[in-house]
Amino acid sequence: MRKLESTIGWVGMLLVQCASFPALYELIILGQAELPPLSMVLMFQAGLALYFWRAILQKDFVYLVSNGLGFCVQTILFCLIIFK
Repeated sequence: MRKLESTIGWVGMLLVQCASFPALYELIILGQAELPPLSMVLMFQAGLALYFWRAILQKDFVYLVSNGLGFCVQTILFCLIIFK
């Protein structure tokens, strides 16, 4: 049962983190994309930072990886929006 819980967590993390990839792909490969509003990206970054802190306190490896990756992707989006 523990392996099932872990697998569900990893699959969920993969799906959530891949949500931003289509916009990043379009922008990097095609040169244009409809990017999310800056306020949304900043709110995601704040939420991910808080979730990351919680994962550190609880020593939850899935959430550490997920939120760390999410924070990196949102930071890339933030930079693309600002420096576009």
